[in-house]
Amino acid sequence: MLANRYAHGAHPPQIYPKMPKTDKAPNVPVLRIYESIRSTHLSDLRTMTAGHLLYREKMYDFEEQLTEHVSIERASRLRTVRRILSANEQFIEINEPFMVRAWPSLLLYTTAARVSRSVLRKRFQLTTYAIENNSPVLPIQELLPLPPSWVQNVVQAICAYIMKPVDRVAFGTPGAASNYRLLVPQLLAKIDVAETLELPTPCTCHGPAKSSNLLFVGEFSDRKGIRQAMRLWDQVWDCPDITFTMIGQGPLLDLVLDWSRAHSRVQVVVDPPREEIHSHLRRASALVLLSQSTPRWREQIGLPIMEGLAHGCEIITTDQTGYAEWLGANGHTVVSQDVDYRRLAEVILGKIRTPRPAAQIVGTLPLTSSRHDFDRWMNSARTYNDPDATATAR
Repeated sequence: MLANRYAHGAHPPQIYPKMPKTDKAPNVPVLRIYESIRSTHLSDLRTMTAGHLLYREKMYDFEEQLTEHVSIERASRLRTVRRILSANEQFIEINEPFMVRAWPSLLLYTTAARVSRSVLRKRFQLTTYAIENNSPVLPIQELLPLPPSWVQNVVQAICAYIMKPVDRVAFGTPGAASNYRLLVPQLLAKIDVAETLELPTPCTCHGPAKSSNLLFVGEFSDRKGIRQAMRLWDQVWDCPDITFTMIGQGPLLDLVLDWSRAHSRVQVVVDPPREEIHSHLRRASALVLLSQSTPRWREQIGLPIMEGLAHGCEIITTDQTGYAEWLGANGHTVVSQDVDYRRLAEVILGKIRTPRPAAQIVGTLPLTSSRHDFDRWMNSARTYNDPDATATAR
């Protein structure tokens, strides 16, 4: 059903068990509950299954003007619990169980879901979308001075409690699916699972032809590899035919500004609107995001990578992103996070000066959004199971 909507090199979601055979999105409301929200969520909501979204906090790239015609509401944990208990929606989506910083919220929300089902006798499907590539054991191990086996047991218990009432989970990267199967394999065997790599669709905006420009988009922080990007540029700065544009904001903004003043062909753009970011993406020949993993964090996908691909950019990144295997197989540059930057500089000069045609790069992308395909599946009726199972079993 999905395969004919995908371009060469991309694959539709693998669904276990088989997706119900319907081409029409269910005309039912969905309650989505996110710990935090960013601009890309608002854009996605416009074309996803109709519903209402509750969130606790805004991320740095949140743009208020994108909230028009989108049903969202900021809510405390207590307000959200009350909303779950009074919900009449058929589908409720929560953050993924391995999102450690959301555990206080998720423990409350899944408890409320249990009470709603067992005491109030309400029937709904609880769903989640998962892209976490980092084991939740690692950040907890760093925080708690306990034997590794104790930490493993505690983390497994928390994840199992959060995950047990979930009816469907959609995995947006193979790394996330492997991550969950290592920690909670028995639970995954009991729920519906869909799995594919969440690739972007080609952007439909138009603009000038590509120039010899290297682009960084994202948070100016250590984890996003901004220092590594600057170190890389220091290896090629004396090439007069290329430029470097850095777009974003973050804790290392002052460092970036100070560094840029010593480089005449470097431009820093602080927190521009989405339209301006798209304009830079259209012109850039290559995008760099040298993500640096820590025990507490690993790049899940990388929104700048998605946007770079959607605009036909060559991608230069580390093997820490969930896209690493796909990027390497499709002609992009994937390196270890401790790469020799002199050697990398030699490689990227060719990528910047003579990139592949943008049409060739976007030709490897799906024609429709796999995230939206996931959303349709997550919010469709479980016609092949006992209809009472969702209401009472968990």
